[in-house]
Amino acid sequence: MRKRKIVAGILVVGVLRLVNPESLFAKTCPTYASACAAPVSYKVTMNKLEISTNSDGTGAITLVNTPQEFDIAKANAGAIVGSWFSGASLPEGRYVWMRRTVKRTFCFKGYVTYGGYDWYTSNDPDTANFGSDTNLRRVAHGTYTFTGSDAPSDYAEVCVKAEDPTEHGVSLPSGMSFTSSSIIEEDSNMNFTVAKGQKAKIKITFNVQNALELLPTGPGTYKLAISEPDVSATVSTE
Repeated sequence: MRKRKIVAGILVVGVLRLVNPESLFAKTCPTYASACAAPVSYKVTMNKLEISTNSDGTGAITLVNTPQEFDIAKANAGAIVGSWFSGASLPEGRYVWMRRTVKRTFCFKGYVTYGGYDWYTSNDPDTANFGSDTNLRRVAHGTYTFTGSDAPSDYAEVCVKAEDPTEHGVSLPSGMSFTSSSIIEEDSNMNFTVAKGQKAKIKITFNVQNALELLPTGPGTYKLAISEPDVSATVSTE
């Protein structure tokens, strides 16, 4: 069946955000989206993790400062990310502040079914763009299974750079800042106590359900948005 091109594109609408574990069971498709799905892959580069005993972040201790890419759509992503910064020795005290530094470029792959079509990430240079060099195409639903060899030849991972909301007159979420052309920083509260000589043990859980969103841009035109996943982090000592 002949593929039909559309005027559409892809963007990132969020970054990693820590949430309460309860929200992991309530990630629904937002009302502003026409349809949603879980991405097949969702790659994020985490650069740095810091914690502090002060609520303003002063005197922060760096748990890890080695950039590494993680595919958080994988079932074992939490264990892999947790091993990235586990085992750090910390001075005794009560830690109440955390800062995560991540790369502004996100890579993902997947498709959303809507209106009788499968809308998928494509590396075809002839597809239309939306604020980036990434692409979106559609085929009639059921044409492909999107697995193995039975997938469109241009079905591929695409990468986008998160836009700075301040460039469009929109305020950044509390605690989040774009510190450079390539880095995003996000601060959050935490609460755990370390006795002398203890090591940090951090358990991470990701939920990317409905993180790939199909958003309408006009009559019959759409864009794909990759939204922030729910991330549950539990910090303890050993």
